[in-house]
Formats: sequence, C-alpha cells, structure tokens
Amino acid sequence: MSHVLVCDDAADLRLLMQITLESAGHRVTSADGGIDALQLLGDLTDIDVIVLDVQMPAVDGWHVLEAVRNHPRHQHVPVLMCTVKFSHEDLVHAWTLGCDAYLNKPFDLDALISTVEELHASDLQSRIARRHDELKALASSQHS
Repeated sequence: MSHVLVCDDAADLRLLMQITLESAGHRVTSADGGIDALQLLGDLTDIDVIVLDVQMPAVDGWHVLEAVRNHPRHQHVPVLMCTVKFSHEDLVHAWTLGCDAYLNKPFDLDALISTVEELHASDLQSRIARRHDELKALASSQHS
C-alpha cells in the first residue's frame, strides 16, 4: 500500500490514526507536531500521503502545508487536512494553500482510510481540478 505521514499533536488521536491506517495495510510514520513533520519531510523520500492537523503549537498545519507545497521532493504529495477548523475561511485557506482533501474532526475511521486510499490512487491533475472545484463551490456559496 502507501507510506502515510500522520501529523497531529494529540498523541491519542495520532496513535488511533496510525493503528487504523496500519490495519488497512498502510505503512505509517507519525509526527507529534509541525516541527517534527518538517524534520521528517527533510529526511524521508517515500511519503505517498500526508495527514495533517491544523491546530498545533509552534508550527501549525498551514505552515506545514505551505512547506510541503514548496518542497521540491514532496510538492506533489497529496495532503489530507484533518481538523476541527471547518469555517468557510478555513476551507478557502486550505484549498488555496493546496490541500487535496479535508476531514473535520471528529471523523469516521472508515472515511480516513478511504480518503487516504483515494488520494494515493489519484493523479496530480485530478487533485488540482478538485482544488479548483472546491474553491469555485466555496466562492459561489459565499455569494448565495
């Protein structure tokens, strides 16, 4: 299957995501926050999907997402944002920065698995098209 980097400062949730994804056949590396994630991204060469929390101390998920999109080796790795931040502005910010999927906490564990597997199987062009569609839908919902 795929190699997933799970980044969340909540140890219990991070462990739950790791166990869930590993039980579905994925290899998981976990990061306990943004600083740890950035260090791992510098060291790892084979990340297939990143699962990223937004609200973390020191370096938040927005900064990690920006760093991923600016990293020559990881810029095209799919990123799933998993967070309690689900306002219109948060969604616009996430899609603008280049996230590829968005799950709000609490989330269904089956949804986590299926989203990771969908992202792993997707190509870059379809993910870019989805970002565009999500932003377009958010813009039209703001004007309704």
